[in-house]
Amino acid sequence: MLYMIRSALSRFGARFNERSVLLLALHFSCVIQDVVL
Repeated sequence: MLYMIRSALSRFGARFNERSVLLLALHFSCVIQDVVL
């Protein structure tokens, strides 16, 4: 699952800048934590 997220982030990274990718990563990490917990 982490591999899919990394591949998706890498795809977004080609379109957006690093800051947007970091924000998306933080957002997805929060969502995953909410789902797991």
